[in-house]
Amino acid sequence: MVSYMFLQFMLLTQGNRRRKKKVFGMKCSILVSCIPKNEMVVLASDMNGHVGSSNVGYDGTHGGFGYGDRNADGSRILEFADGLNLFICNSLFMKQESQMVAYAACPVKK
Repeated sequence: MVSYMFLQFMLLTQGNRRRKKKVFGMKCSILVSCIPKNEMVVLASDMNGHVGSSNVGYDGTHGGFGYGDRNADGSRILEFADGLNLFICNSLFMKQESQMVAYAACPVKK
């Protein structure tokens, strides 16, 4: 029988300083690494980064169906997931173009 551990993180936004993000990421890693290996971990949140469309270097973590380019925060998210043997679920399947961007500060091409 598989048991599930659902966690929701409120990660720092794009504008915060690098050191604060690193400390927060370390604390999250410690928390997740304490969960027994027989439990399935599900992290549900907006991680405030762009993991991009490429899964190069992260083929065990990123399914290859992302959007755009990876940014620094996206790299941190992938490193976090890879280090804890987690997977970015929304990168597992192809989406329609209208579903690829959850939020845009300016109009997205239609």
